Amino acid sequence: MSRVTVNEWLESVESVLGPDPELRHLVYVLARFMSGSGLTGCFPGTRELARRMGLSHAAVGRRALKLRQQGWVEVELRRRQYGRVGHVYFPSIPMEHSSVPISEVNGTPESSNETAMERYACLNGTPASEIGTPDPEIGTPERSRLLQTLNTEKSAASPSPANAGSAARKTDQELRVLARNLRGLSWSPQRIIEKHGKDGMTEAHLPEEVAT
Repeated sequence: MSRVTVNEWLESVESVLGPDPELRHLVYVLARFMSGSGLTGCFPGTRELARRMGLSHAAVGRRALKLRQQGWVEVELRRRQYGRVGHVYFPSIPMEHSSVPISEVNGTPESSNETAMERYACLNGTPASEIGTPDPEIGTPERSRLLQTLNTEKSAASPSPANAGSAARKTDQELRVLARNLRGLSWSPQRIIEKHGKDGMTEAHLPEEVAT
């Protein structure tokens, strides 16, 4: 699975490769509990989700399990107030989807993300102009963990010095996905290009809203 921003999550869920309609309903309800970019996740109880969806507690539990098994949501157990343990939901897309730009999944230009932003604004009551901006509630530990995940994945994919000369160059799709993920972590375009220029990263690989 690959964690993404709530905008990228909704865009992928609504694509032709998205989950079943009954699972999309749960996605939309979870999106209402997320703030900012959604990278801090949300933690509604199953009973609250059941009340909002008009379903039984067990039915919501089954759908949440399917979302998790299919890779459309990542779940962590965290201790809450009074020592209770609850689920924290993070927007995610299956690994086989993470290497495909959203524009290719939908067959439309990436600027169509604006539509998903407007839909999310209606769900969450947030102005569309503020969606996708850094979440002020994201703390240093969360950001460090996400950066460490990206660095770990990059290190695992990097060849040893002995094999560096024969390593395959990253594809354009891989570079676009990497750029989009780093923008979700508030990296500047200049920093992305400087850091990954050796991999072939150029302005053409940046998300459309910052490439111009």
